[in-house]
Amino acid sequence: VYLPTIDIEPIVPNTRLRTAIDRISTYDAIIFTSVNGASIFFAHMRGSGKDARALSGITVIAIGGATAAHLAVYGIKADLVPEQFTSEGVVSVLDTFGVSGKNFLIPRAEQARDIIIRHIRQNGGSCSVVPIYRATVPSPAASLPEDLDVFTFTSSSTVNNFILLYGKEILKDKVIASIGPITTATLIKSGIKVDIEAGRSDIPGLVSAVESYFQPEKEADQL
Repeated sequence: VYLPTIDIEPIVPNTRLRTAIDRISTYDAIIFTSVNGASIFFAHMRGSGKDARALSGITVIAIGGATAAHLAVYGIKADLVPEQFTSEGVVSVLDTFGVSGKNFLIPRAEQARDIIIRHIRQNGGSCSVVPIYRATVPSPAASLPEDLDVFTFTSSSTVNNFILLYGKEILKDKVIASIGPITTATLIKSGIKVDIEAGRSDIPGLVSAVESYFQPEKEADQL
């Protein structure tokens, strides 16, 4: 059962983004922290009469495999993708890339963690942080199936919004799966026990972790 707990709302009009795109050649690197951010950024690029060629000579950093794959749709090959698909992972590749004296553009959600920004500024770099969308809470579903066994959470926002919409009681005695350590920390802070955590913080990693969790049960059924 697919149950959205986040609505993506582009910020329009967005003069800060338009200015950043007009000045795109002044940046040494662009950091994309989500598929949504990449989609909205390139929609504005097209609206400004620009395409992938405008990023020539600019290092493109993607937070994870899904974002890197989405960038390829626009003809962009991510130069750097961390092994750990989190903000902490981006920080690790920034250490390799070098930060001092470089200018970064970060188009991102209106509300997001600031670990990347702090790292850049504390290490002699500069960055333009441009909010391009906000994550809002959708209307709740009319009802939820009662026979759900596993609940998967793909971000801290999905955890917080789910609790806001449906409460925590429905999660009692269910298997709870988290996409990664940040989401796990939010679940635990909310008093929810986590049974599964993906080894790699993306959807394929989450699916693999859920399959592995139930694999012993499947093998026992076959004996």
